[in-house]
Amino acid sequence: MAWLPQARVDELRRLQLAAALHESLLFVLRPARAAASTSPARLRLHVTSSQDDRSQMEIRIIKRRGPTLVTPVQVPAMSERMQAMLHASRMRNARRATARQHAPIEDVFEDGTIIRLDFDPERRRHGAMAPA
Repeated sequence: MAWLPQARVDELRRLQLAAALHESLLFVLRPARAAASTSPARLRLHVTSSQDDRSQMEIRIIKRRGPTLVTPVQVPAMSERMQAMLHASRMRNARRATARQHAPIEDVFEDGTIIRLDFDPERRRHGAMAPA
């Protein structure tokens, strides 16, 4: 997989031949303006966010074997599993942020050295906190 914004046709052809020689897949990503230029690729796609539904991607097939496909293909921008993982991550981050706002300093740090910044003379007098 490579991002090649200024690749020439002869360079793309050499990459294609090298990939075929080693029986490997090759994905070359280029900017949208490259869609109008020629390419030795057997399959060329233009992928964008759907204008109608941001949860969908719109794939226009620029070049393929067989007849042209006029209508773009709509696919989910994220799989259900990816959406669930991102949602769980956001929830964990929100819980951590809430815990940091409401927890004493000892509860925020799970390891390492804790330096207590507040001073309660009453607790110290009763031996609850030994001098450092």
